[in-house]
Amino acid sequence: MAPLAPLFAGVLAELAKNGLGVLAKAIEAKGKEVVEEKLGVKIPDDPAKLSPELLQQLQIKQMEHEEFLVDAALEETKAFLEDRKDARARDVEFIKAGKNNVRGDFLAYGAIGSLFVTILLLFLVKVPAESRDILLIVLGGLIVIVKDVYGFEFGSSKDSARQQQAIVDTLRNGNGAGH
Repeated sequence: MAPLAPLFAGVLAELAKNGLGVLAKAIEAKGKEVVEEKLGVKIPDDPAKLSPELLQQLQIKQMEHEEFLVDAALEETKAFLEDRKDARARDVEFIKAGKNNVRGDFLAYGAIGSLFVTILLLFLVKVPAESRDILLIVLGGLIVIVKDVYGFEFGSSKDSARQQQAIVDTLRNGNGAGH
């Protein structure tokens, strides 16, 4: 699926803001055209064209097609959890064979080391104003990577099942996207 246009990201944010988070997540996962075809409603590319009448119509359609939209929104989460499960199984096979996953270790230590170096740079080096925002974005990305490393190493299937159920509950309660 092609990346969403920046203007359309505003539409997704507007949908989520108006209680249509499940719809917004489904559009992100399946694509705008697939969701439009399923709902039978054209969704504009410009957030300014989301009239109160259209938002009300979309809320009705979201309720009518809740199961499809929740499943679509969960599709990416399920793929992520399956991928993580496969990677953990690969690590188990390495251990059974008496080997180490050197590549995985190298990536994990590299991410953690990069995070520490970036934080250290923020405290020790005067960062030019025009570079500070980029450095903070990199820092945020590294924090997410390290969080994923720890989640992979210390998470469990039980935690994944709980997380998936929490996402389903959140989406069904209408608090789903953009938060």
